[in-house]
Amino acid sequence: MGGKIKSNSSDSDASAGIASVSDIEDAAIHVRPVVSASLLPWFEQNQRQMDWRDRGREGDAYAVWVSEIMLQQTRVAAVREYYTKWMKRFPTVADLAEAELDEVNQLWSGLGYYRRAKFLHEGAKEVVEKHGGVMPHSYNDLIQLKGIGDYTASAIASIVGKEKAAVVDGNVIRVLSRCLAIGDDINPSLREAGNNRGEKDKGQKQRSRSTQTLDAFLSQSKKSGGSAAIKRQDEQSQPSCSSSHSVEKEVKVHRVGPIPVQKAIKHFKAAAQAWIEGVEEPGEHNQAVMELGAIVCTPKSPTCDACPLKEVCSARSLELQGRIESVMVFPPKAEKVKQRKEEIDVFVVNYSQQKGSGKKGENKNDEVLLSKRPSSGLLGGLWEFPNLPITDPPTLDKERDEKRRGKATRQSRVVALFKQWWQTNCAESLPAKLKIEVDENVASTVFTFSHILMTSRIHSVWLSEGKKPGLEVVEKRDKAEGGGGGSEGLKWAGRGELGKVGLPKMMQEVWDAYAEAAGVGVPGDATGGKERGKKRQSRSKATVEMEQPSIVSAMTAAKRRK
Repeated sequence: MGGKIKSNSSDSDASAGIASVSDIEDAAIHVRPVVSASLLPWFEQNQRQMDWRDRGREGDAYAVWVSEIMLQQTRVAAVREYYTKWMKRFPTVADLAEAELDEVNQLWSGLGYYRRAKFLHEGAKEVVEKHGGVMPHSYNDLIQLKGIGDYTASAIASIVGKEKAAVVDGNVIRVLSRCLAIGDDINPSLREAGNNRGEKDKGQKQRSRSTQTLDAFLSQSKKSGGSAAIKRQDEQSQPSCSSSHSVEKEVKVHRVGPIPVQKAIKHFKAAAQAWIEGVEEPGEHNQAVMELGAIVCTPKSPTCDACPLKEVCSARSLELQGRIESVMVFPPKAEKVKQRKEEIDVFVVNYSQQKGSGKKGENKNDEVLLSKRPSSGLLGGLWEFPNLPITDPPTLDKERDEKRRGKATRQSRVVALFKQWWQTNCAESLPAKLKIEVDENVASTVFTFSHILMTSRIHSVWLSEGKKPGLEVVEKRDKAEGGGGGSEGLKWAGRGELGKVGLPKMMQEVWDAYAEAAGVGVPGDATGGKERGKKRQSRSKATVEMEQPSIVSAMTAAKRRK
């Protein structure tokens, strides 16, 4: 893993002022003595206590693997509880390999990005089959496992195997970008905007001040020769952080330019690798750089005076020289992923054995219908309530027309939609004598994914006074011929079982809203505990935000073996 990384930069890149991989690697080597001498002592004094760190130092590669997968795109505070429960249930890789995927998903439920749990499960089986249940800790062995990319393999290999394999995640990118003044776009979503930034911004009234400052700074740098050295001006603005650090320091801005993410990551990987080559404890070093980015060199409120690398930080020097407003211009802000809006009709289907006019929901033996999503795609392989996409979202005029039609007409529409879903996904017909009752639009929820704003219109469907419908799913071969549905499994579950099937957070919110509005069950049943339901205040909307996928996560996901 050591040594120089060959640059693929072209002559045209050089003439455009684009820094090569070797340029950035040389800059990292230049400050490496300070990094090697300062970072680990700081880490020893300031690191947060985490169970997986202790287990990693004890050589538990499996524990490190689980923690690293959980921490991808997820905050440490959210991971702690999940990690503890996971390790209690699956203390070894063999325990995980023997488990059913539904149980794995249930433990993961609420943590988001469920494909991670699936990859952990599949990877554990591979470890048992190919390594006799002993988790490998060399980079070359780890990178062969399904679901493990460069970042995870480097983390485990450095912490447990003591290999000098540098990790690159969002925190590391931020530290390197600021310390070495690595600028310009590193996110593919900014590439086109970067090529025509001047024209696209003419009509824009408001823009991030930090991005404006960096653009102006890079423009001035380009006029003086691309990655030219920038010296102090006579007139300085007041910096936001004080320092004895010389403001006369020459600073070179390394423009990686509007290039593919993989190539930009290669620049950061080269710099990170150059740093780790100078240390004797690579695992501690990797964790120290990530910790620095997490608690000091933060995205929005960095505490520069507490940073062990402040004397060699190029972004800080530029701030002190008055050339940039703040170190926060590095790395340039990525544009948020544009969300698309989707709406679905969700059917909470109850089967009741009780007859007559008794109150719905009183019978403890009532069951709820669940459908398993396709194994690939969003929330792949997880259980959910039956639903259909709304291809023609209602407008104000349509809603007014529907209200004029009366309740009976609206209920008939919901019954028709439910039967449509049933015929598409279930190979068995609904029993002829089965009574179907519906309450339309009992509640709604809004759930925010990183790329989708999902609105669920929830309908209550009651089946009674007839034989319980069979649940044989439409076979996959029918789907390939243009028929079939999207469900890969159907089952009836008691309300008390909803917390044991691993419903995704979105469907947990659907159940909470439904249970509260319809007076059926208890909000919180879907999570396996009622405390959350008791604390939940009455509302018609439930919004949950998920973190954006990081640059590195997108890259490593593309490299995963399928």
